[in-house]
Amino acid sequence: MAGRGFAITAALLSLPALAGPPYITDDPEPTGTGHYEIYFFSEGASARDGREGSAGIDFNYGAADNLQLTATLPIAWSAVAGGSTAGIGNIELAAKYQFLHQRGAGVDAAFFPRVFLPAAPSVVAEDHASLLLPLWLQRSWGAWTVFG
Repeated sequence: MAGRGFAITAALLSLPALAGPPYITDDPEPTGTGHYEIYFFSEGASARDGREGSAGIDFNYGAADNLQLTATLPIAWSAVAGGSTAGIGNIELAAKYQFLHQRGAGVDAAFFPRVFLPAAPSVVAEDHASLLLPLWLQRSWGAWTVFG
């Protein structure tokens, strides 16, 4: 019963969160041509056998109309029962290209391929390259926007 009372009190006292990118998901709109965005980020996870995470910088540049170039440079860490370590995480390079616009197609859509490259031999990063090939969609109605 005490847990239920705590949950109700927490819900009543909660305020809406105001957040900005970077998200795990993204929107299809690239950074404006000639402009840039710089985000500092951190993330982590904790489990019974230890903790791990990363922090770094995410740099976006509007290289041309409908094209954004992205570079993400992380420092990764791991603290497990056997010890702890830190080092350069996998470098991410990406290009977001928006190929549909709401005003013409009724929906925004962008392809955002991302390659993950090992920076150096490290126990906190993957030792091989990998590729992510997401498609981002967005639809807006007045003040409401849905994307993912």
